[in-house]
Amino acid sequence: MNGTGRTQALGIALGFAFFIAVGLLLFIGAERRPAAFAAKAGPIDPAVVAPAEQLGKAFNMVAAHVQPAVVSVYSEKTIVITQHEFPFPFGNNLFRQFFGGQAPQARQYRGEQHGMGSGVILDKEGRILTNYHVVRDVDDIKVKLVDNRTFEAEIVGTDPKTDVAVIKIKGPVPAHLPTVTLGVTPA
Repeated sequence: MNGTGRTQALGIALGFAFFIAVGLLLFIGAERRPAAFAAKAGPIDPAVVAPAEQLGKAFNMVAAHVQPAVVSVYSEKTIVITQHEFPFPFGNNLFRQFFGGQAPQARQYRGEQHGMGSGVILDKEGRILTNYHVVRDVDDIKVKLVDNRTFEAEIVGTDPKTDVAVIKIKGPVPAHLPTVTLGVTPA
């Protein structure tokens, strides 16, 4: 082995040893850290944790109450993509100047774009509150209830600035539609 080969081998061996040493130090340090932090922190006072537990219980109660009125919103639209056979970066006029004749014709491809979001049923008439970006410029909207019933829907109103939309179930609205109440009602 010549001098260059020995230097390379020594460099690789030292690099590998350095890599192992740093890894071991980080591993040992990581094992010791949590125990040190726990010793400094001491036991958790139940009075400090109680408000967080109450908030968690309240959230679970509200979620259980609202869950039947939550729907999945599926949207679909046809998109058209135009692609040139021979994309020329400076336009067709420059193409004609240098090559003469007609520039290559563009091809159009059609495809379906699908979206998904969620919403809540507002009233027995089948109006649903959802996000505007879910239903913006779409051709078809479907809503699926928690019990797996699916309905066609249409846009009733939108507010793009706040990303809010109201859609409505098309056709006959089923009886006993679960709804949600917005805001707090006085007891």
